[in-house]
Amino acid sequence: MVDYSPPSQPPPLLTGEQVGRLIEQGHLELALPSHLQNCISALASSGTTFFKQSRRTKAALYPSSHGTESGYYNVDGEKEFLTLRCAPSNPPSDLERQAKIVWSLAATYLYRILCDVSAALDISNDVWSPLLDGCRSMPEGSNLDTTIPTVLRIFHYEPDQGTAAPHTDIGLLTLCTGDGPSLQVWNRGGGSEGEWVDVATPTLLVGDTLRLLSSTRCVSGLHRVVGNPWGRESIVFALRPSLRHEIDLGLLGGSGSVGSAELYTTIRDRKSNVNARRDGSASVKGSDRVEL
Repeated sequence: MVDYSPPSQPPPLLTGEQVGRLIEQGHLELALPSHLQNCISALASSGTTFFKQSRRTKAALYPSSHGTESGYYNVDGEKEFLTLRCAPSNPPSDLERQAKIVWSLAATYLYRILCDVSAALDISNDVWSPLLDGCRSMPEGSNLDTTIPTVLRIFHYEPDQGTAAPHTDIGLLTLCTGDGPSLQVWNRGGGSEGEWVDVATPTLLVGDTLRLLSSTRCVSGLHRVVGNPWGRESIVFALRPSLRHEIDLGLLGGSGSVGSAELYTTIRDRKSNVNARRDGSASVKGSDRVEL
């Protein structure tokens, strides 16, 4: 009887060329698995229904808290968005049910891609378990768990006006989807400076946390949102590191350890909020002062 040992890591999800592009450019356009894409489409439909309600109703259902980091937020004449970090309703609304499914599927998908990055950079997959503790599914209940900064955001951009300045994200990986043009990524040229490129498909972005954990071998994905005549709705899932554990730097080819919360705070405090109102009403210190 032949004894087959299980593989040491998941099978590759991306091709070597795709992983190389993600590492070198910080972004990658993707064709998502059909089940994930269908669930994102269902969530987008629930989001469209949500945004059709009055502003008072939306704010009452999901009060804004922690600046732009949880709940409903509106930037007059530009955009509005809903940030989910937990499922507050009991029983959950249709939107929350769809959000929980998308969160779980997207987190698993991005974990698989992190494993592909590990293989390409020759680092241990064991580093991801503590960094994803509590992040693989949407936290239950209405109380925000500040050790889980991962977010799922649903955006509605107004025609011509909805924009976001060039920036990089704070976390590990961000998955961006939308129903029309507006998202642009910075494509780094070989010997030239580079250029802004429109993306029309689901897009993966490398965040600053992954850049630092890879000893800058991964490039952060510089991107922006520009206006278009039709407006746009999009869904963004930002997989940020769990803040519960120490990071063993030996798994990354270094030595010693660093607190995940300490690393996250260091990155976060260098950021400004591209989604806040321009009057600065959400530009506060601490967990609110982030980019996405």
